[in-house]
Amino acid sequence: MSKRISKEQQIEEAKRRLKKLSKTFNLNPIILNDFEQGKIKVCRNNELIDLDSIPEYKKLVSDFENDYDHVVYYCVEERFSFGNCLSLLCVGDIKTYWNVERLFYYGCDYRKDDIYMISTYTYNLSDPYYSEFGDIRVAGKDGCLIRIG
Repeated sequence: MSKRISKEQQIEEAKRRLKKLSKTFNLNPIILNDFEQGKIKVCRNNELIDLDSIPEYKKLVSDFENDYDHVVYYCVEERFSFGNCLSLLCVGDIKTYWNVERLFYYGCDYRKDDIYMISTYTYNLSDPYYSEFGDIRVAGKDGCLIRIG
C-alpha cells in the first residue's frame, strides 16, 4: 500500500518540477518565484496571469486540491473545438505515482520537434462532465509553458 505524504512534501516536489520545467523550456523565473511565495500562475493567451486575479479559476483549483489531496503549481488555459479547458499541473499525495506525473520526453514528431508530455487534471470549462486526468503535450513559448496537444 502506498503511503500518503504531507502538503509540505508535495510543495517541495512541485518546486523541483518547476525548476525542471524552467530549465527545459526557459520559463520566466517569476513562475517559480511566485510559487515559492504561495502564488500560482496561469498561462492565458501566452501571457502569465496570477490565479488570484481569476476568481472562478481560483475556486476550481481550491476545490480540486481539497477533493483530490493534490497541490497545483501551474495552470494552462486553452480553447479547443470541444471546449475551453484549464489544465492543472499538480503533485499528488502518493509518492509512488510521482514518476508518471512528471514531465517526460516522448520522442519527436514528423517535423523533428521534441515531444514532451506531462500529467494534468484538465477541467473542460464548457462541459465539466468531460474533465479528466491525463497527459498533455507541452512546450515553451515566450517564457510560458503552453499546451500544444
